[in-house]
Amino acid sequence: MMKNWQELAAICRTCNCSVQYAEPLRNHTTFRIGGACSAFVNVNSEETLRQILGLCRDRNYPYLVLGNGSNILAADSGYAGVILHLGKDFSQIRQDGTTLYCEAGATLGRIGKFALEESLTGMECLAGIPGTVGGALYMNAGAYGGEMADVIVSARCMAPDGTISVVPNLKWNWATGKAFSGRTAESFWVSSFSCKRAAMGRSKRKWTLCWESGGQNSRWNCPVPAALFKDRWAIMPHF
Repeated sequence: MMKNWQELAAICRTCNCSVQYAEPLRNHTTFRIGGACSAFVNVNSEETLRQILGLCRDRNYPYLVLGNGSNILAADSGYAGVILHLGKDFSQIRQDGTTLYCEAGATLGRIGKFALEESLTGMECLAGIPGTVGGALYMNAGAYGGEMADVIVSARCMAPDGTISVVPNLKWNWATGKAFSGRTAESFWVSSFSCKRAAMGRSKRKWTLCWESGGQNSRWNCPVPAALFKDRWAIMPHF
């Protein structure tokens, strides 16, 4: 277990982001399991991510990137390293025509509702998955005949040395089931999605069907993974 966190604390003060020490991971996973990590940082900007990745590289600190904590089995023994949390402080969504730009901490639910309000279609298949863009992109999440590979245009990525690159859809390993297979050392934080214009009623009907089938995990009286789905795709009307 690392003892001296003065450098990390200094970076967090400078970047105005929060850091917690000996933070139980069970507070940040949907299964509500996991012991304490050494340090838990709520990343709030590209510069914060760059500086902390640099510190981890220079001091040989282990680190992991965490979003909503869906489908994560954290050990009871905890994690002897830094958790870089891309959550609500890293979750901006903006629109440019029919393209949505979403930071890695934005939840799929928020993105779906944003698209719905703007009469954009294409993201409905992700309704009800309680994950973030980052995790969903890494594992190519999807349901009901659609997946991230269908709508992603590109993602901005940061390597451990702070180098930034833009990875387009065609250069990802979708066939492996993990878009970032072979690129696991990189962190990505802004993704762009291609949508289409649609009548509000048409988009809302499809979004509602997907949400009702997978998005109401509050009905379960126990911790759950990303989502428990009732397979209704075969009987859903085609939109």
